[in-house]
Amino acid sequence: LPGGGIRISDSEYVDIIGNNVHDVSRKSYSGTHAIVATNTQDKRDGTRTGQAKYRVRILGNTVHHNYNEIYSWAPNKSEIHPFIDEGKGISLQRNQEWKYDGRILVANNIAFYNGYSGIHSNDGDNIDFFSNTAYMNSYTISETYNYHPDAGANNIGISISYGNDCRIGNNIAVVDTDVGGFAISISGATDPTVHNNIVWGLGTAHLKFDPDVDTIDVNTIQADPIFENPPSNLYATVFSFAPLSSSPTIGNGKSRFAMEVDYLGHIRDTSNPTIGAIENFPGCLTDGQGVCDSTEDCCSAHVCQGAGICSSM
Repeated sequence: LPGGGIRISDSEYVDIIGNNVHDVSRKSYSGTHAIVATNTQDKRDGTRTGQAKYRVRILGNTVHHNYNEIYSWAPNKSEIHPFIDEGKGISLQRNQEWKYDGRILVANNIAFYNGYSGIHSNDGDNIDFFSNTAYMNSYTISETYNYHPDAGANNIGISISYGNDCRIGNNIAVVDTDVGGFAISISGATDPTVHNNIVWGLGTAHLKFDPDVDTIDVNTIQADPIFENPPSNLYATVFSFAPLSSSPTIGNGKSRFAMEVDYLGHIRDTSNPTIGAIENFPGCLTDGQGVCDSTEDCCSAHVCQGAGICSSM
């Protein structure tokens, strides 16, 4: 599609759940993205608690291969930036006009191979990024521009630019280190929280860390998340972002930020949750490993077959 995928504006109590958004925003000149929530409202009632405080929830979506192919431009711009600088996976924009204490929840999503960051908020207050998996979201810089030095960006994983009371917890962010950006980045934010995330880099360069994140983060783990079968290349059609039983993601999440279910709809261990979109537990079995008595012995996205062997669903 030439324009954006899913967009909501000036809305409240909207759920965007379980969508597969891909190959959009290619030919738009307005800098479009795969999923956008902008100018979210909380006018209909007062203070809420629990899940009711979330006026927009973006949950369990698969967002991939969304990027721009032409420069973005708007009438109020006096010049065109000579590099493509838009094309995000999930983008929250201008969500600061809260009347009460409404929030936005982005959780259990998998974002990979998007153009210019996986999950991002710009000018947003009361934003929660929990239990997402972001993988190699710098297509534009890596592929379109082949690492041109003037096309780089800091926000290529999970990021927040300007806002108040924003939280990034229990996420996985894997980035292309040769781009030179950050797995998790924050700029101009007031009172942000960054807890129990896993960051990792693929490439020849060292993984860079945002100084603004370094000063506040708690329990960030720099380690390979050990996915069962990450995409072998940009066009891979068979892959899995489920963590193997040896993954450092398992049991290292913060219970405060744990969702009740994961990306697949499976119940999470909310006391010792897995970091990222897919829950697993120590010792679970994947394809051909050990002998299972029931599917409960198998890792996420696997079932126990009649021969007592776990296999992919």
